[in-house]
Amino acid sequence: MLAQAYNQAVALGDWAVAKKALDQRIARFQTDPFALKLDLARDFAPKAKSNGDKIVIGNYVAGLFDSAMEQDRLSEARAIQLMVTAMGRDTHDVGLQTRGTDFQRRINEYREVKRQFDE
Repeated sequence: MLAQAYNQAVALGDWAVAKKALDQRIARFQTDPFALKLDLARDFAPKAKSNGDKIVIGNYVAGLFDSAMEQDRLSEARAIQLMVTAMGRDTHDVGLQTRGTDFQRRINEYREVKRQFDE
């Protein structure tokens, strides 16, 4: 039922309803909350038309970055960085642009440390 509500909300472009259905699904079932939240942002990013919607989604997905890094999910961290950077560029939002640049720096530092550790 919650999955159906989520899918319908995504199809209709209703961020608030989709997020509520997702939050309820996470609370009720054993799931990977990080992956579901990232999927929510991925589902809505292409549908966002207004700068306000893009900024909301950009900030939401930016909030997932630390979890990605802490869980050693580098490919997801990179996807988040790219989404935040794109949303910042599209909206001319300096906050998102700055976060995207910071995320890229942190990913590069992580890769360097990991490379040194693996040697």
